[in-house]
Order: sequence, then structure tokens, then C-alpha cells
Amino acid sequence: MRRALNRGPWTSASGKSHGYFTTVWMRHGKSWRWDYDGGDSLAEPMAMPKRPRVQRASCGGKARIPSEYRQEVKPTEKIAGKPPADAGQGRSADGTLIYEWKVAASGERKFEAKLWDGRDYRTILNQHIAAPKE
Repeated sequence: MRRALNRGPWTSASGKSHGYFTTVWMRHGKSWRWDYDGGDSLAEPMAMPKRPRVQRASCGGKARIPSEYRQEVKPTEKIAGKPPADAGQGRSADGTLIYEWKVAASGERKFEAKLWDGRDYRTILNQHIAAPKE
């Protein structure tokens, strides 16, 4: 099962609201479906990059990937002891992309994604979103 991650800006149709999204996609046959979708609003629009930044995992050194990351997992697999809405994780079938998210009781959210570089995992995205203000 292939997976991909994308992140970018959004603006409402009126142009008055701005923010960004982060989505992890899974390929099912010929179609793609999202596995994780998050993001936040921003006071000012996020700049649109001139060109997409593409990062790919290495297929080299796959024998060194820890065995727990080489096992297929179900989408949005629950982290032991946590309700599904509070935390989850996923990974590509070959373990070269892994990701995890957590939502604290306060509403603070964390998302981290890592790619295999042939020797170890390298963090490609580490988001911390503050709890909503009351």
C-alpha cells in the first residue's frame, strides 16, 4: 500500500480566512484516500511555494528498518491505551514512511512524520498546534 503526505495553504472563498492543511494519503488500488487530515487557521495567508518540495524515502538499507515498522498496519491504527480520537499512527507497507498524531485533553495537537533515509528515520514534519483559545 502506497502512502504520501502533502501540506499546503488554504484560503476561504471570501479570502477572509486562511490556514494550512496536512494530509496523509493511502493508495487503494487505483484510487487515493486520506488516512490523516489536519491543519489550522492562520492570521495571515501562508506563502505558496514556487515549486513543490518533494522528499522521497530511500529503499536502501531496508533490512535495517526495525521489524515493527515493516509490518502492515491498518489505517489510523490506535496507539495502545489511547482512544482512537486521541492518538493514532500509520506507516507505509515497507516502513519507509511512518507518522503519528496525538490530541491532548487541552486540545493541543501534535503530528510527526518520518522518512527512512537508508540508515535511519529522518523527521520531515513535526507540527505542534496550540489548544484552541477559550
